[in-house]
Amino acid sequence: MTGAGEKAFCSGADLKERRAMEADERWAHNRALNSFAESLARLQIPTVAAINGLALGGGFEISLACDFRVAADHATFALPEVGLGIVPGAGGHPAPPSPHRPEQGQRTDTDRAQDRRRYRARNEHRK
Repeated sequence: MTGAGEKAFCSGADLKERRAMEADERWAHNRALNSFAESLARLQIPTVAAINGLALGGGFEISLACDFRVAADHATFALPEVGLGIVPGAGGHPAPPSPHRPEQGQRTDTDRAQDRRRYRARNEHRK
């Protein structure tokens, strides 16, 4: 899966719009995102996120649910809602178990995103 064009894979929810939602609306949105990410992770075929730009918030979490992530040099990853004290909608946790996991002690994509900074693919693949 990929985004249309070169600007974004998926930029996630509009945080200003979420502020205006009632609590039950926010929970419904979170459940829907979580359900989608879980369904994607459980597909019985390999899934690939071709990240061609911004992967923010829910978009970053959707990419984590894929078996493989391939990022353009200009791709950017972050969970901006963490900086506002909002728990990511699909949990913001690492992807399901995969044979392609980092070794013990290595920082994961999620560890990096939860420190509130944005990470560029161009800089990360060289580490």
